[in-house]
Amino acid sequence: SAIGVIANFKNSRSPHEIAMRQFSWARQFNVPLFSDLEKTTQVNLENVVYYKAQAHHYMVMTPTKKCLLDLGVLRDNGSAGVLHRSNVDVQRLSAMVQRVGGFFNITTELCESQGVAIFDFSGVQRLENPAVMVGDIFACAAGDALLEPFWPEGLGIMRGWLSALDAASAIVLAMTGRKEEAIGQMAMTFNVLKSVAAQTQAACLQKDIRQYSLDPRTRYILGKG
Repeated sequence: SAIGVIANFKNSRSPHEIAMRQFSWARQFNVPLFSDLEKTTQVNLENVVYYKAQAHHYMVMTPTKKCLLDLGVLRDNGSAGVLHRSNVDVQRLSAMVQRVGGFFNITTELCESQGVAIFDFSGVQRLENPAVMVGDIFACAAGDALLEPFWPEGLGIMRGWLSALDAASAIVLAMTGRKEEAIGQMAMTFNVLKSVAAQTQAACLQKDIRQYSLDPRTRYILGKG
């Protein structure tokens, strides 16, 4: 299972808080940081992201299930609804995120509303067909409606932006009477888009983003033919 935790800390706009910089880290790119975090807080994370807003500090993290069980955040490993509210100790969950926030020198006073939450993101879904004909109308999807992102890799905004360009390009084709070509193009771009990840982008995407346009060939590395 893939478990995510969200924490919202109050932002009092102190000089220290104003000076804080946002960050996004994955364990595979900074093993010493995550090892130090675990040694200091007993929290084993795979990813951690920090964003700063006017009224709050926002953190998203992905602790391991074993870590949550060891810390008593999850009461029962065998429960069918492992993240059901009855199986989550909110006080221990709050204490966990406060330790993580403190490690990164972030204020640890949780917001009264939606201070902390836990969720499962292991069931990522995607459409089978990115575009179809509904009668005589060409219809296509973009963004999360097309392909749910694996958010720890920051794929949501990247895939969302690229899929919006894909949809616009296909719509142009459909408006000029080339609807079947539009459906074929959407299938082709979707096949590449769903393969885009941090480790595969060099094989999927053109390097010069300044050349990106509605034409998929300016954005994707497409096969011949």
